[in-house]
Amino acid sequence: MTTTTPLLLLLLLTVSTIFHDISAERESMSAGVFGPPAFVTESCDNWCNNAAFDRDAREACVACNAGPQVNALCANRECSYCEREIVFPRSYPKLWREHPMFQTPAEGKTRCWCDTGCPVYAQASRALCWFECSAVCSGVVSKNV
Repeated sequence: MTTTTPLLLLLLLTVSTIFHDISAERESMSAGVFGPPAFVTESCDNWCNNAAFDRDAREACVACNAGPQVNALCANRECSYCEREIVFPRSYPKLWREHPMFQTPAEGKTRCWCDTGCPVYAQASRALCWFECSAVCSGVVSKNV
């Protein structure tokens, strides 16, 4: 064993501890790469527990369990992926908009790269909806279509 071995072990232990601390902090904020942040899950649980007694809580609970929003205009007609998933103004229930941790600046915005904070939708809109989102992002087409 050389004199550098204890230093190397100390360095590895330090890096491991730092990585563990960062991972624990990230885990407390998010349910994973593709899951919602922990505060969303906690808020949804709370709203769903109160849904029988409170209309606003019921509306928020339904939205929590409905999955990603889709364009309501596509419920009764055939739509392209871009129309159904990306290029439509989103809206959120009252309790979502009032919650201080929810990012509701997305209210009324699309999932185009110029509007969304989600890296997955930003890439999808660039790759699959370039034409439609270019029109929205340049202001040629209204977001309220």
